Amino acid sequence: MNKIYAKKGLTLLELLLFLAIAMSIMMLSLRLINYYNFRSNVEKLKDSVNVTLLLMNQYYRANCKDDISSSLLQTRNLDDLKNWAATNNIFSSQELNQIQNPLGDMFTISYNKPSAAINFYQFVISANFPNLTFENIKLLQAELNADPTISDKTLTWTRVPRLLEGKGSRDLWIASAALQNKNDNRSSSPGMTNPACPL
Repeated sequence: MNKIYAKKGLTLLELLLFLAIAMSIMMLSLRLINYYNFRSNVEKLKDSVNVTLLLMNQYYRANCKDDISSSLLQTRNLDDLKNWAATNNIFSSQELNQIQNPLGDMFTISYNKPSAAINFYQFVISANFPNLTFENIKLLQAELNADPTISDKTLTWTRVPRLLEGKGSRDLWIASAALQNKNDNRSSSPGMTNPACPL
């Protein structure tokens, strides 16, 4: 008598179990990818803020006047400073190209005088993060040493001018080691024509 062998396939339960495991692995992978992308963008943002602060400091030292009322400070935007830095070889094109905000809108900058009695301007950088959650913005605020106030998903960095920034000083810059030590060498660059700025 001939024996008939049935070809066994996957049961519905086994198929559902396989799909559940595959979906779990896929979701875990996507979460890890998103996390590492976010961390990479945080580092890019940190470098961008740092380069912008250094750029604002160099421009201040080169163009401030004794009466500290020059329109060279009060009416400048980020593109003006980048063009000035490129023209005077203060920063390389690679460093200037680092200035970006991969997590939100591009920076706006301003030089603000705290009061009439104070003879210097503060440097202020603002950046809006419309697509981030408030929790992520709080994380950026703490990690990038931003100002304590968060207004409408906008972070600000307020700093005062200084001749040199100390390595690792969190009260002035959020500088990476690769950029911290360059400020000293740039004090004699072609654009640095006014070393007697109020500091």
